[in-house]
Amino acid sequence: MTKKVIQNVRKLQKQANGSTTIALPTTLLKNLRWRDKQKVVVKMRGTSTILIEDWVPPKKKSKPAGKKVTTGKKKTTKKKVTKKTTKPTSKKAGKTKAKNKKKK
Repeated sequence: MTKKVIQNVRKLQKQANGSTTIALPTTLLKNLRWRDKQKVVVKMRGTSTILIEDWVPPKKKSKPAGKKVTTGKKKTTKKKVTKKTTKPTSKKAGKTKAKNKKKK
């Protein structure tokens, strides 16, 4: 008599944060073209069936097409002019200026 090898029997594993995980076969994931950290949707079907589907982002609501009303004026942007201030290049330079002021 030969033993039957069942490959799709998996054990549930309890994680430290309280969640439960199950390891899926790599061949199954390759066939589905799923990647690491991919979003999936888990649904319960009946009392003993779990369905795992690929997550699909919800479609954005499109705005109704219509004519845009524009005025003849164009918006212009003004650039702010700022004065450049000189700062000491090193810590020593700043300290020596402060010492000179104290001596006077």
